[in-house]
Amino acid sequence: MGTYYRPELHFGYAQKCRYGSFCVGGGSNQTRWLASPEASIKCPPGTWQNERESFGCFTCPEGVQCPEPGMDFPLRGTLGLVDWGKTGYDASQGLCPGGFMCLRPPHGKTPKTEDTLRRLGAGTEERELPEFMIPNAPGQLPDMMLPGEDINSAPFINSSAPGRRLRLPIIPPNVRMVACPAGYYCPPGTIADLSFKWSGEQVVEVITPINAVPCSIPGIICSEGAHIPTVTDVVAAPGQYINADKSGVISCPLGYYCPGGVGNGMPIPCPPGTYQATKGAPVCSTCTAGTICPGFGGHLPELCPAGRVCAHPGRMLPSYFCPAGSYCPPGVFTLNTLSGIFPGGPKICPQGTYCLQGTGSFIIDDIGLGTMRNCVEGTFCGANTTNPGGSDNCPPGWY
Repeated sequence: MGTYYRPELHFGYAQKCRYGSFCVGGGSNQTRWLASPEASIKCPPGTWQNERESFGCFTCPEGVQCPEPGMDFPLRGTLGLVDWGKTGYDASQGLCPGGFMCLRPPHGKTPKTEDTLRRLGAGTEERELPEFMIPNAPGQLPDMMLPGEDINSAPFINSSAPGRRLRLPIIPPNVRMVACPAGYYCPPGTIADLSFKWSGEQVVEVITPINAVPCSIPGIICSEGAHIPTVTDVVAAPGQYINADKSGVISCPLGYYCPGGVGNGMPIPCPPGTYQATKGAPVCSTCTAGTICPGFGGHLPELCPAGRVCAHPGRMLPSYFCPAGSYCPPGVFTLNTLSGIFPGGPKICPQGTYCLQGTGSFIIDDIGLGTMRNCVEGTFCGANTTNPGGSDNCPPGWY
């Protein structure tokens, strides 16, 4: 046993059984053969074999799965699928139902005795898995294939046999399920780790959710056993929002608005171009002309910057530069230099100076940025002069 032989290919030399396969060998009574001795038989799903010259396959232990035929080592199970409570898991694994958490035992193995619980409580891992669970060494490959052989075409036990046909994935009866705790919701496939610790002279259970979803969305609650979150029964009025523990409502802070109603659980920052200077507001106020509101969450508008004109309400940036021949202090909202509005209108540059576009200061500085400048020598500047050349050259006899 543990070998296979095909006369037309192997010429008197028995071949070692391959990894992930078993070979029943031959015998004088061919009616008792379980499989052909002329081929290496792939291990069926739910089993594996990591040795050669084997006449059987190992059953897949708890905590892993063997989903395909011919596996030479088990695979780690998929999170959310139950791979404990029994052995021999193939691709048919149960999914924990919604609203519950399936408790995964320590080290992926179901405790069976009180002595096991005592060892787990002391932090000692229970090791009952045999040494053949150790993977093959790197570089360990099957022998060279002979002409006419194909490892992918090796036969395997039919997984559609009557005993396996139409089998639905189910959860083993010894897998414990507990209701999803309050403050979480558990969609299908939710699991939790079960561990043990000493409390005085007793061993107590500790349940740690693994993929349960915290109920952290504002305006919803998750009661015990919830598989989807539900809307909280606390409804915020306009200008209010629901607090973090969903037990009451709070007035909206400065710079935010709270429309209230079902599902509106958190304050919303006022967008650019708007502000809110009072608490408990259901809507934001629009920035007026002469001001800007550049960012989110502003609780007061800002005056239009010097050298600029903010002619439109609800703006996050100024509308225009200050017109040439004038200077604009902060808060200007019109381009008309003759409007006579004060404050809020541009100021005419005085005689003896000139003002370029964007001038915002009445200080005279010939090299400054955004300041009035002295008239160039040899020229004179009347009011509202816009360029260095002034109004005209000085006439003869004047300087």
